[in-house]
Amino acid sequence: MKILGIGLIGLVIGAALAAGVLFAVDDDEPADDETVSAGSPPPCARLIPDAAVTSLGWAAPSVPQEHVGRCERRDDASGEVTVGTRALGSLDDDRAKAAEDEYDAQCTALEAPDGSSTVERPPTWLTDDHDACAQLPKGGEGVAQVFVLADDDVVQIRVVARKPVDDAHFHDALNALVVAAVSVY
Repeated sequence: MKILGIGLIGLVIGAALAAGVLFAVDDDEPADDETVSAGSPPPCARLIPDAAVTSLGWAAPSVPQEHVGRCERRDDASGEVTVGTRALGSLDDDRAKAAEDEYDAQCTALEAPDGSSTVERPPTWLTDDHDACAQLPKGGEGVAQVFVLADDDVVQIRVVARKPVDDAHFHDALNALVVAAVSVY
């Protein structure tokens, strides 16, 4: 009976060790040199870097979390940052064309219906040449949005500022987010 008990303990310990080895492998985040493919989870720490959040003048940033295929960083007092790709209306043979159409539709939707557009297309403050459109909130408080055409994806970047942020800080943060998104997607 004593041998059976020792054998059972050994079996349980061995199974626990094997399970620990099997579940210790983390394939959720691609390596730094990988890009995201359709259906894979986004690498949130790379999509919303600390530098982008602190550029907004926000205190110690929270850890970015994946939520329904998008990356989010929230600070209850200051605001939130969200980065993700837009669903394409068509996944036919010409994904690049579908992405271009979605990008154009989203940029057009940012424009004010009365023609008093505050949309920059392309934003002059981007440090690199990207197909992008942006809208910043008036007075530095509210929602800033950027849409970026990155190969055959449309990336949406949203910053909700609960406290006023000056345009220069918005520009720095959004530029860092665009650069990060283009490197990932």
